[in-house]
Amino acid sequence: MLRRLGVLACVALLAAAACSSKKHGSTPPAKTPATPTATASTSPSPAVSGPAGTPSPSSPSASPTGRLVPPPPGSLAESISFVSIDEAWVLAKAGTTTVVLHTTDRGTHWSEVGTIPAAIGSNTGDIHEIRFANPSDGWAFDPALYATTNGGATWHAVTMPGQVSGLEASNGTAWAVIDPCNGAASCTAPSTLQKASAGSDSWTAVSGVSLPSMSIASAEIAPQGQSVYVLDGTSFIHSADGASFAPLTVPCPAGFGISAFAASTASDLGVLCSGDAGAGSSTKDVFVSTNSGASYTQIAQAPRGGQASAMAAASPTTFAIAAASGASWIYVTSGADTNWSQPLDFGDGGAGWADLGFTDATHGVVIHGPTPVGPGVVYLTDNGGASWFTVNLSA
Repeated sequence: MLRRLGVLACVALLAAAACSSKKHGSTPPAKTPATPTATASTSPSPAVSGPAGTPSPSSPSASPTGRLVPPPPGSLAESISFVSIDEAWVLAKAGTTTVVLHTTDRGTHWSEVGTIPAAIGSNTGDIHEIRFANPSDGWAFDPALYATTNGGATWHAVTMPGQVSGLEASNGTAWAVIDPCNGAASCTAPSTLQKASAGSDSWTAVSGVSLPSMSIASAEIAPQGQSVYVLDGTSFIHSADGASFAPLTVPCPAGFGISAFAASTASDLGVLCSGDAGAGSSTKDVFVSTNSGASYTQIAQAPRGGQASAMAAASPTTFAIAAASGASWIYVTSGADTNWSQPLDFGDGGAGWADLGFTDATHGVVIHGPTPVGPGVVYLTDNGGASWFTVNLSA
């Protein structure tokens, strides 16, 4: 089944140690204001093992080198992963070819570093997400799994005991939710949480973790150093040390379900509860916790427009929500106050979003209308989501 932010997404944030690896003095990308947005970019100056990337502080610097190959004309973005403020990879569709594009200057220039022998889609053997743990080690996945250890130059298939419905990496460890049912509704085998060291194809199941039998949408994994949060269907679990997991309290009121969450630190997170859906809209209750989900405080409701599909946290008090139905929206609140802004609003028939995430308190990323049916456009923010600008996938 195709999993994307028009339906669901994986979101993760850089650990604090990883933020120190950002490159200073780089040239910011040329900014093309988002014409349908309510707020044009004005900042002077994305995600994580999720869209922005969660590298190990000691990750080797082994980005692709040699002659830069321009991106194929008309490349459409499907997924994106940053390992610093400036360095990112995009999984893109170029005609019938699945290409991997790379930037080291935060989107000013891109080069094609490799191709993957898999289609972008939802069939067995297809992929539609990309994540990097560091400049060398990355994965393309969902439902199949491919890995690289040379910065995306070459990729090899990795055999897993089922579909990969979510994958994130932090602190040198990759985490993945594996659905052995492969989307079959009649299957009752539980999904598993597995982990591997970055650069290794040796995945092992995490003892004591049993997840729902079939993930009807992508699992969300948010590693923050040694701490790991996982949401798979109705199962919401957490580990403070990456070894022992326990269920978390879900703060949603009766009749509401948890549709997304985001963690900005090992202990700070937000939970998005959705309910009362109708006419392409839904009530969106937002709860925040400063103690790893032991207790929550409700903040202002987000706007009703669209069905919520993802949440990202720039800080313990700054959150963004992706939603879509007949249109596509990004909602942002800062300071956990009573106001939500609407910096991106597209009357696009519900093309949706992919890889909403923040690298730090100000820098973030999202893809509008991931391929194969959308425009596949990358948007960045330099001011905590208050405004966004497009990035062209060109040399």
